[in-house]
Amino acid sequence: MHFKFRSQGKAKVLQVIREEARDSGCNWRNLALQHYARTFVKRKQTSDYSEWIRTVEAKRVASYPDSPDLAKGSGRPLISIILPTYNTDIELLSSCIDSVLAQSYSHWELCIADDSSRQAQVKSCLEKYQKLDQRIKVVFRTENGHISAASNSALSLAGGEYVALLDHDDTLAPFALQRVAQSIVDNPQLLLLYSDEDKIDEQGVRFDPHFKPGWNPDLLLSQNYICHLTVLHRALVERIGRFRAGLEGSQDHDLLLRCMPYLNQENVAHIPEVLYHWRAISGSTAQESCAKGYAASAGLRAVSDYLESEGLKARALPGIAPNSYRVRWDISDPPFGKLAHSNPRWLGYTEALRGGYPCPNMLSQF
Repeated sequence: MHFKFRSQGKAKVLQVIREEARDSGCNWRNLALQHYARTFVKRKQTSDYSEWIRTVEAKRVASYPDSPDLAKGSGRPLISIILPTYNTDIELLSSCIDSVLAQSYSHWELCIADDSSRQAQVKSCLEKYQKLDQRIKVVFRTENGHISAASNSALSLAGGEYVALLDHDDTLAPFALQRVAQSIVDNPQLLLLYSDEDKIDEQGVRFDPHFKPGWNPDLLLSQNYICHLTVLHRALVERIGRFRAGLEGSQDHDLLLRCMPYLNQENVAHIPEVLYHWRAISGSTAQESCAKGYAASAGLRAVSDYLESEGLKARALPGIAPNSYRVRWDISDPPFGKLAHSNPRWLGYTEALRGGYPCPNMLSQF
């Protein structure tokens, strides 16, 4: 039992959790699962991952060419990085932009849309970087429209064939765009690319890696397993109507779901490398999955809207895990099974179906 509930009865525990969930705006069952998860000891999680970074990732990075073949020439793709900002901590914002400037692949543009930040230092910081590098484009919105509107404003600045999504306090691995560009050069038909990711704390320590599977539409209906880093063909993003307002918190998941009818195994690439570091700070979903309670509701709506738009006879329900969803498929006609056989050794199965189970004759036959 979680230490804070040890001296309390079941009714009191439920009352406390429900009140905490109401104050934080998240589902009380999800919050209870999080408290339960904290009762387990995470043995050497950080040290084990640090060892993996030192022995596996470092060796892999060392094998990358210092001057990639695609660094020069007309065939290299221009990658537009979409970065919406709002009242961002200046230190974290600078770290985010610096990670883009440090990319080993140089053919990129950073498209920033500030969503009418109230903090004057945010504008000063962005103007400084805009003057520092001509690849950095900035638009200052005159009114706050939330992340979907800000992302669309950033998209309006984009001129690249592909767009990469970056949050204002996260960072990219130095070789992230190089690996993305190489994948595009290897397969110019790609419409979606995504990588593995991890989290980074306020001290800069990396932890909690997410090594992802290949393209899986069913899994995407249950959760946004793609998350970071996401790179999409810009023409596809424009075709589906960009980001949708009203889906804030799950706007990326909604975007991917609306792209899904155009995606398949041939035009989707999973890059099995940690290219993105998701900042885990107080108030972020990287730190606490229910920190933004509205995100789960928006995600549920995104999945429901996808099922309806595709004419699928199914409905979306909240999943057991935080920010997950369960799709219940309607079965209009009960399935009918028929067993046909020509081998006498299968007679036991027939008798079992006729008379019920167990069937000694069936057992004696096999």
